[in-house]
Amino acid sequence: MKVEINNKEIELKYTFRAYMIFEQITDHSFMGNNLSDFITFFYSVLMASDRELAIDFDNFIEWLDDNPDKLNEFTEWMIANTKKQSELSNSKKEVKEEKKESGSKKK
Repeated sequence: MKVEINNKEIELKYTFRAYMIFEQITDHSFMGNNLSDFITFFYSVLMASDRELAIDFDNFIEWLDDNPDKLNEFTEWMIANTKKQSELSNSKKEVKEEKKESGSKKK
C-alpha cells in the first residue's frame, strides 16, 4: 500500500520495527481491540516504513481526518498481510511435519 503524506509517497512495510514502534508509543503489544490501537499502529507502520519522514502523531491525526478512507485501506492492507504471514507460517509447519513423518518412517 502506498500513502502520500507531506508531499511524499511512502510504500508501507509490514515489519517487526512497526510493532516495536507501537510498543514504544503505547507501552503494550498490539492487539487491535480499539480504534486508538489501529490508528497508532498505522502511524507506527508509517514511521517504520520511512525513517526520514518528519511527521508527529498530531499532524498524522490531522492528515487522517482529512483522508478518512486511508484508515479503511490500511485495515484491509493489514488484514491481507496478516493472512499472508499466517499462510506462510502454516506452510512451514506442514513442511516440518512432513519431514518429521518421513524421518520416522525411515527408522
